Amino acid sequence: MEHMKSTWRRAVFFLSVYLLFSIPVHAEEVMELPPIKTAAKQITIGGQGRIRYQSFPAPPREELDFFTNYRFRLNVDVALTDGVSFFLQPQKVGVFGNGETGAGTDVSLSSVNTTTNTATGNLTLHQGYLDFKQIGGMPLNLRLGRFEYIVGGHRLIGNFDWSQRGRSFDGGLLSYAIPTAGTLSLFTFRLTGETEAGPLPAGDRDLDTDLLGAHFNTALIPMSQTELTLINDRKLAGLPDSSRFTAGIKIEQTPNLPPLAFVSPLTGPIWRAEYYKQWGDRTETQEIDAFLYALRLGYRFDLPFKPMVMAGYEVLSGDDSLTDDDYGVFDTLYATNHIYYGYMDYFLAIPADTQGRGLKDAFVRLHLSLLDKGGLAIDLHQFSLEEDFAGEDALGTEIDLTFFAQVNKVTSVLVGVSKFLADEGMELLGRIAEGEDPTFAFAMVNVLF
Repeated sequence: MEHMKSTWRRAVFFLSVYLLFSIPVHAEEVMELPPIKTAAKQITIGGQGRIRYQSFPAPPREELDFFTNYRFRLNVDVALTDGVSFFLQPQKVGVFGNGETGAGTDVSLSSVNTTTNTATGNLTLHQGYLDFKQIGGMPLNLRLGRFEYIVGGHRLIGNFDWSQRGRSFDGGLLSYAIPTAGTLSLFTFRLTGETEAGPLPAGDRDLDTDLLGAHFNTALIPMSQTELTLINDRKLAGLPDSSRFTAGIKIEQTPNLPPLAFVSPLTGPIWRAEYYKQWGDRTETQEIDAFLYALRLGYRFDLPFKPMVMAGYEVLSGDDSLTDDDYGVFDTLYATNHIYYGYMDYFLAIPADTQGRGLKDAFVRLHLSLLDKGGLAIDLHQFSLEEDFAGEDALGTEIDLTFFAQVNKVTSVLVGVSKFLADEGMELLGRIAEGEDPTFAFAMVNVLF
C-alpha cells in the first residue's frame, strides 16, 4: 500500500512539473483575434477585489467570532461620443463557505428568492448609468440610472463603502455649473416599494418611497467649501402619510484631508462645521422637529510622521416620548455613519440604534504617518444619549486602533482592533450584555484599479 502511495506521489509530481513547464511554451503561441468593431471613442476598464477577515460588528459580548467576506467589482466606462457615456459596474459580494463553490453540497443557496426570482444582493448591478454632459453647449449635465451619490460628506446620503455591498440609488441627477458661483444639483431617487415581475413592476404603487433633493456646492468663501442641502423623502417605511424635509449647511476647509490622512501630503489647520434641521409630517397627528449639529477642529503638523490631532463634538436630537404630537428625533437618512461613529458599528442605523433618544459623540483622533503612504490612527469616542433612557444617558467609550499601508499603486492593507467600554445605557438599550466590554477586529486587503 505504501509503495502505491509513493508511486502516486511521483506521478502527480512529474505531471505537475510537465504542466508547469509546458504552460509558457503554449502561452508563446500567437493567436490573431478578429478586429473589434465599436462605436465608442474610448473604453476604460477598472475593477476592485476586496477581502476582509473580521469579527462580527456591534457585538453584544466580548466573544470574538471571525468570518471572511469579499467584494469583487468590474466596471466598464464607455465614452460613446462627445458628451455621452455609458457606465456599467456589476458586483459579487459574499462570505467564504456560503456553498456557491459546490465544495459543500449540503449548503442550500439563498441568494435568489425562488418565489419572486429576485436576487437578494449577492450578485447585482451596483451601478449602471448614462451620462449626458455639456447639454446644448451649456455647463449642464444629466445622469440617469443607478449610481452612488454623496451629500454633505456622507452625512445625509452616502455610498456606505465599508459595507461590501455598498449603497447606490435608482434615479436621476441634473447639475448645472453656475460660473464663478458653484454647482447646483437636483436629484430624485426611487428608494423602495417596487417588486419585480419580469420587466414590469408589481405591487401597490402607493407604497413607493421617493426622495427629492437639491444641493448647492460653492467655494465663494475663501479657503473653504460650502454645501447647502435640501432633501424631501416621502412615504417612509410603515408611515404612508409621512413627508420629511431635511435642510442644512456644511462648511469645511479646503483642500480637505481624506478620512485616512496618511495618503495625503497636506498639512495645516483642519476644521469643519455643520447644522441640519428636520421637519415635516410623520403621521397625520405627529410633526417632526429635530436637528443635528457638529464641529471638528484639528491640525496636521509639518513634522516627522506628520502627526494630526483633531477633536470634535456632535449632537443628534432625540425624544423621550416617541408617541406625542412632536417627534424630536433626528434621522440620519441614508448616511455612511460608519465613518463618523466608530468601526464597531453600534450606531449605523440612527434613530433605531438608540431607540429614538438621539446621540452625542465627543471624539479625539490622532494620525501618525509612519510610512510614505500609510500609518497609524487612534480614535476615541465618548458616546451618550441626547435624551436619557430609564434615567441613564451614558453609553460608553469606543477606542479604535487602525493601521493602513498603501503597498503599491493598486494594493492597500487595512488592519484594526477596537474596544467598547460599555456604560449602563448600552445595557438598558439591549445593545451590550451586562458586564461586557466587547472587542472588534479585522484585516482587509484591497486591490483597486
